Amino acid sequence: MPVRRDSRRFSLACPALSGRRRRERGFTLVELLVALAIVAVLAALAFPAYAYIRQKEAALQCGNTLRQWDQAFLLYATEHEGALPTATPVVSDWQDAIAPYLVHLAGYYISYPRYALRTQMHCPNNKVVGWAYGTNRNLLSAYTANPIRTMAGFVHPARTLLLTETDNDGVASTASNLTTGINYVRHQNQANIAFADGHLEFLTAPQAAASVLLIPN
Repeated sequence: MPVRRDSRRFSLACPALSGRRRRERGFTLVELLVALAIVAVLAALAFPAYAYIRQKEAALQCGNTLRQWDQAFLLYATEHEGALPTATPVVSDWQDAIAPYLVHLAGYYISYPRYALRTQMHCPNNKVVGWAYGTNRNLLSAYTANPIRTMAGFVHPARTLLLTETDNDGVASTASNLTTGINYVRHQNQANIAFADGHLEFLTAPQAAASVLLIPN
């Protein structure tokens, strides 16, 4: 006499079948909500770190760009027997002078090199194209009666501001402008400052006020 098998009992006893049925059941609403909550918590933890990394990346990119401006400034002086590109009564002439060292000039930009420089080489956090970087106004005859005209005029080049992040053509001579004349907003209360000896520092306003010189001699 043939033996009858209870298919229901067999399916319960068979791990493969029971596992397949569990898979077919899918996730419950509670399980989905728990998974979404975990993802939300991880995203909330990761976002500040991501924003911090983006800010640091922007500050580094800005510093590298400003360093290139600084090197072009000094290269101009080297090729002109120490004469500074700022030794002119027109405040924007120095940007026209260093632009050929940094950007390709064609068409409209041949007549206005400063605009090629400002649009192609500026701080990534500077959303308005303009004076992304300014110089030390003590080097400009438009602001100073007897500006320093050569590199030899710097007494303390390693401490004297040459270029920095600004919203205009430069930083005025008074010490308070190391706090108010430099744009510290772009990088969360810090700014890149390039010095007359070619090095760069990333400083807060109090640090700049304590260590940076505006008077070249």
